[in-house]
Amino acid sequence: MIRVRRLTAILAVAACSARAASPLPDDATMSRALLASPAVQAARASADEADAIAQSLRTGPYEWTVRASTQRRRVDTESSYTEWDTGVERALRLPSKWRIDRSRAKLEPALAEARLAEVIRQERRLVTDRWLECIVARQHVLEATSASQESRRLRELVGARRKHGDASQVDDDMASADLAAAESEETQARLEANQALAAIRLLGIDVPEDLRHIEELPPMPVIPLVSASPATRLARLEADRADAEAQRAVADRMPDPTVSVRWSSERGGGERLATVSVAFPLPGARRAADARRAQAKSTQAASLAAATERHEQDALLVAQSQLLAAMGRGAQLEAEAAARHRVAETLTHAFELGDGDVWQIAVALREERRVWRTLLHARRDAWLAYAWLQSFGSEESSGS
Repeated sequence: MIRVRRLTAILAVAACSARAASPLPDDATMSRALLASPAVQAARASADEADAIAQSLRTGPYEWTVRASTQRRRVDTESSYTEWDTGVERALRLPSKWRIDRSRAKLEPALAEARLAEVIRQERRLVTDRWLECIVARQHVLEATSASQESRRLRELVGARRKHGDASQVDDDMASADLAAAESEETQARLEANQALAAIRLLGIDVPEDLRHIEELPPMPVIPLVSASPATRLARLEADRADAEAQRAVADRMPDPTVSVRWSSERGGGERLATVSVAFPLPGARRAADARRAQAKSTQAASLAAATERHEQDALLVAQSQLLAAMGRGAQLEAEAAARHRVAETLTHAFELGDGDVWQIAVALREERRVWRTLLHARRDAWLAYAWLQSFGSEESSGS
C-alpha cells in the first residue's frame, strides 16, 4: 500500500518550517547536461567572437596605407631624370567616435555573458523538466507494480473464498478484470518510463537507479526581482548596444579625415618635396539615412527591452501562481490520499474476514491509485515552478 504522510507535516513544509528533500538534479548532473548541450556550446563560442569584436572596435576600422611610385622624366632641352614618390596615409577616427567605440567594446563581452546565462537558464529548465518526468515515470512503475500485486492478492482471496462457497462467479470475474487492468497499467507505466529515460539521455545524462523520489512539496522560495532575470539583463544590454550604434551613426555624419605624408624626388634629386595633405569626404544623404535607421533600431531595441521585462514579470507571476496552486492542491490531495488509503485498507481487511464485496475493494483501490497519481503530478508541478522561480534571480552561468 501507499505510504502517506500526515497533512500537518505537509502544511509544515509549505510554511517552510522544514526544508523538503529536493528531487531536482544536482550540480554535477546539471553540469554534464550543460557541457553536452549544443546551444550552450554555441553560446560559449560566441564569447570568443565578442572578444574579437571588442578588439576590432578598440582598434578602429582604418589601417595605414603605403604608396610608392617611380617615373622617368625626359626634358627636350635637358637630359633625362629618374624620379620617385613615396608616402603613407591613413584615415583618422575622430575623438568622439573613438569614445563611442570604446563604450561599444565594453558592451560586447557583457552581451556574450548575458546571452550565455539565458541559454543556460533555458537548458536548465529543459533538464529539470525531463529529470522530474523520469522520476514521475519511475514512481508510476513502482505504484503500478504494487497495484498489480494487490490485485493479484485480491484475486487469490476471491479464489479461496469461492472454494468455500463465499464468493460468486461474478466476484471472481470482477477480480480477474481488476487484475488485468492493473497489469495493463503496469505495462503502460514501464513503456512511459522507457520513453522518459530515452528523452533525458538525449541531453547527455543518465538517471541513476537510486533516483530520489518526489515525496514532499518544495519550500516557499524567496520571490526574486524580475530585474535580475537573465532575459531582462540581456534585453537591456542589447538596447544599450543599439543606442551606442545609433550614437556612432550620428557621429558618422561627420566623415573622418584622411591624412597623408609624402616624400618625392624630382629632376634626378635636384628637387626634393615633403607634402602633408588632409582630405575630408563630403557627407551625403546616405550618412543621414544610416543615422535615421540606427536611431530607429535603437528605439525598437528599447521597446523590446521593455516588452521583455514585462514578459518576464508575467512569467514570474505565472510561476508564483503555479507554485501556490500546486502546493495547495498537493496539501489537499495528501489528506484525500490518506483517507482513500484508509478506506481501501478497511475494505480489504473486511473482505479477508469474510465481509464486503470485490467491487467495493476494486473501486477503492482504483480511486486510491488515481489520487496518488494526481498528488505526484501536483508535487512535480510544484517543483517545476519552484525551480523556474529560482532562475529569475540566480546567476545561471554559475552552474556551468
